[in-house]
Order: sequence, then structure tokens, then C-alpha cells
Amino acid sequence: MNALHLPKTIYSKLNRLNARLVFISLALMIPTLILITWITLRNTEDVRTGRLNEKQNELDIAVSQMDLTLDILDASVVNFVAGNSDFRLIASAPEQNTEFWLMNERLYQQIGRLGDFASLDLHMSVCFPSQDLFYNREADPGLTRKITAVITGREPGYEFNRWLVLWSGGQPYLGRIYDFTDYYVTCCISLESLLDNIGLTENVEEKYWLTDPRMHILNISESSDITVNGLLAHHGKENWQTISSLSAQTGYRICAFLRTESLEQPMSPASFQIMLIIGAVLLLCAFYILGVYAWVAKPIRNLQGSMEIIKQGNMKYRIKDDPYACDEFRNAAQQFNEMMDQIEHLKIAIYENELQQDKTRLQYLSQQIQPHFILNSLNTLYNYSEKDVGTTRSIIRLLSRYYRHVVNVNSSYISLREEFAHIDDYLKLQQIRYPARFSYEIVCPDSAGKLPVPPFLIESFVGNSIKYALGGKEIIQLTMRVEEAGPGNTRITVSDTGPGFTDDVLDAVSEYQKSGIVSEELGVGIRNAIDRLRLIYHGRAQITFSNEVPHGARVDILIAFSGNLKELTKEQTDENHF
Repeated sequence: MNALHLPKTIYSKLNRLNARLVFISLALMIPTLILITWITLRNTEDVRTGRLNEKQNELDIAVSQMDLTLDILDASVVNFVAGNSDFRLIASAPEQNTEFWLMNERLYQQIGRLGDFASLDLHMSVCFPSQDLFYNREADPGLTRKITAVITGREPGYEFNRWLVLWSGGQPYLGRIYDFTDYYVTCCISLESLLDNIGLTENVEEKYWLTDPRMHILNISESSDITVNGLLAHHGKENWQTISSLSAQTGYRICAFLRTESLEQPMSPASFQIMLIIGAVLLLCAFYILGVYAWVAKPIRNLQGSMEIIKQGNMKYRIKDDPYACDEFRNAAQQFNEMMDQIEHLKIAIYENELQQDKTRLQYLSQQIQPHFILNSLNTLYNYSEKDVGTTRSIIRLLSRYYRHVVNVNSSYISLREEFAHIDDYLKLQQIRYPARFSYEIVCPDSAGKLPVPPFLIESFVGNSIKYALGGKEIIQLTMRVEEAGPGNTRITVSDTGPGFTDDVLDAVSEYQKSGIVSEELGVGIRNAIDRLRLIYHGRAQITFSNEVPHGARVDILIAFSGNLKELTKEQTDENHF
């Protein structure tokens, strides 16, 4: 009968899982019980095929997990190198001075932290051919010689930027040499630890081999002259079954050798007695239906409801344990919960990694723009030391305050009051060095004194004015002004009456702000000021560079504090900024 001709109420009930289970159970119970003996005698090959398919699925999942691990490792290495300027600075360093070795030590420590990845036996190494430097996280002379030979071309046949099998000390490693032109980063994973990590542990029933596209086994010997067919012929094809899965990340296959006996399920003696209890089983059909509902239908419905809750965005929801459900459903629920925990932990780890990269970048930028004029100050102090004791004392007092501030600042923010006090000391020192060459004015309302700004940001532009505006004979006027620019917005202006910015500098600044392209005319201080404002305020700060009329340079920094000032103030309190 066509289902469309049934009454809607009956059709809707038959469309439910419970009703279908009852119908199917009643329709199949009797013929299933009659034929069970014949099926039992014929199911040996089916069981073997099913077991083989299960093993194939398990192998596919394990290889997918391996590819995911390698993909995450590959992304971590690329992001680490892209976000770390020490690589470029070490490769292009003109001399191996103290700063050079400090950068190497810092890079070595960071590589060590990156090497603690997914509980793998991971060897990280870096090679700078131009500096004749090579160091790795795990000291392995054989692996070091192998990688060095590949990089220098003394051992051909290896390709960069792909996963390859490297041998050292009789042990195979899955390695990848990243070619960044001026330097090389290498990741080598013990193949044994990688297989253990994805659950492919060898035993008397199962063995695992890594093969190339020609089916040569790569993890038995370094010569790679043993093939899968040759190994099967040696052990006997009738005793072993083979399955394989292709790794998209490496291009290699993982082959599993499964002992034939392990795929066969012995026939249960109870199967022969089933014909004797058919009548009793028919009486228990009702209990069977209830059991199917309690152990199958209900758990499926719970799983479906839980997935709908998670689909709606509640990522913290977990499937509750049902003690009456089957082990398969309980295991599925447990694995699903573990997967959700891993996703949540991975999101947290990625977020913390991004925060650490931002913090490292901010610290680097802050250190790069801190003033370094101690030699000039010492020369000025020497010139006044014999002829003017009062000025000498003033210089010493100003220098002491200035460098106490430089040494003690260790945060992303300081108050405008502290920044201008520091700039005032700096300009007083410069007035002693350049008497009657410039004057300055600081205009900052008391209400704006507590506003947070990045340390040394304003001083960098003041230093540029002193450096470039004092070239002529005229007395230069330097002005720093803070004023409100609308509700919640504050404008900080640094201007002078010097020659101003050149057109090339203004074009370079505009190009860097639009596209990120760094021109030769763009100074380090200007570039770092733009980057620091972007990293700290996340789009809530704007900086513009222009020239005054008739002449003079002007820098305007517009910061929006509305809605986030309490958060910034709390962050300053947490870091002891004030």
C-alpha cells in the first residue's frame, strides 16, 4: 500500500523511530531466528570483512589525526617564524656582538617552548648558513649532521618544505626543512613516537609501516629497498592482511599488516542453541522492543538533542552519562565530550598564543624606541663639570630622573602626567645642551593627566623635532598640547616651527598606513608608533602627520577612551602602572 494513502495520524506515528523499531522488530524477528543458524555458518567471511573495514576506518582516522597534528605543527612553525623578527635580524647581522648572541639565546628558548608539542619526540633546529650557526633543541649529533648535509647540498635527493624520512642512529624520523632563503628551520619527529601518538602501536597481531608511492617501506632500513609485496612474500600472504591509508600532508602511506587470525571471530556455542529457544524468544519480543527503546532509541534521541543544543552555540554543554545506555553510546558520548573539550582547549591555546605574540611584539617595539642619548648627555656633563657646579648638579638630577623612568617602565601604558614629566626632564637636558636654540610648551589639563598612553610614544616625536628642527639659526618653538576632541575622544598634538616633514616622508607614512609597505624614507620611530597604537588600541586610535603653515612638523594622535577607559584603568592597576 502506498504510504501516501494511509491516514495522516497513522503515517505520522509510523514515521517515528519508536514505531518503526517495533514494526521492524516484529517483521524480522521470526525469520531472523529461523535463519540465524545458517547465517552464523556463513558469517565468518563477513566478520573478517567487517573487522577489516573497521581497521581501515581506524587507520584512516589515525592518519587524519596525524595529518591534523602535522598541519597544526606546520602552521605553528610558519606563524612563529613570521611573527619573530629575530630570525631576520640574526641572518642579516653585520657582526656577532652581544646583542647578536642575546637574540640567539632568546630564539633558542622560544624554539624550546615550541618543541613541547603534542607529547611528541620533536627535534627543533635552526640553521643560519651566512652566520655559520646551527643549534637544536634536542642534542642529536647524528641528526644534526644529517640536516646540515641536506641544507648544504652534500646529501642530494631531499626536498625542502615537505615532510621526508631522515635516518639517524638507526632510527627513522619524519622531518621537514623549512627554507626561508636566509635561514632554515627544521622539525624532526621520531616516527615511533608519531605512530604511538595516533594510537598505532605495534604488537604480535598488528604491524605498521611507512611507504612511499612505489610501496617501498621507509621505516625498516635506510636503504628503502624493501617493498610491501616482498615482505608479504617473506611472511606468507595467507597469514597477513594489508590495509593502507594515504597521508595528504606527507604523500606517504601508512600500511597496516594484520594477522589473519585476529580478524576472525570464533563462533559462539550458544549460536547452535538458538533454534531451541525460538519459542522463548518470541515471548520476549515485548522485552526486546522495550530494550531497543531504552538502549538504542532513547540514547539516539539524547545524542540528537545534545547536538542541537551545541549547534545553537552552547559550546560548554556536554552530553550527560546515561548508565542504562549501551557501552557504544556511552563511549560515543564520552568521545564527543572529549572532542568538545579539545576544541575548547585548542581555542584557548590559540587565543593565549595570539596574546603572547602581541605582548612580545609590544615589548620589542617599546624597547626599540627608548631614547639612547647617554653619550651626548655625558659629554654635556663633562663640559659643565669644571665651570658650572650648579648646572652640573641639575644635569645629574635630570639624568637620574630620566633613566630611573626608562628603567622602571615595564608596561603597555603610563599616564599622560608621567609621560609629560619624563619629556620635561628630557627637554631640560636638551636645553642645557642647546642653550637658546629652542623653547617648549606643554599644555595638558588636569582632567587628562590620568589618561593612559604607550610609554615613550610622545617622546619619540619630541626627539624627532629636536633632531631635525634645530638645523637652522632660528629659535624653534616646540608645543605639546592635549585637548578634548568630542565626547570620549582626546587629541594629543606635537608640533614645532622647524622645516617640517619632507614630501617623501609624508608619502611613505601614507603608503605604510594604507598597505603596510615599508619605504626607505619611513623611520623606525614613526613605523613603531603606528604599530603600537594599532596593537594597543585596536582601531580606537588614529595618528596623522602633516606640516604647519608656513612651516613646521605636526603630529596628531586621536584616541577614543569612551567605553574602554575603565577597562584600561583596571589593566593599569593590575600591572602596577600607576
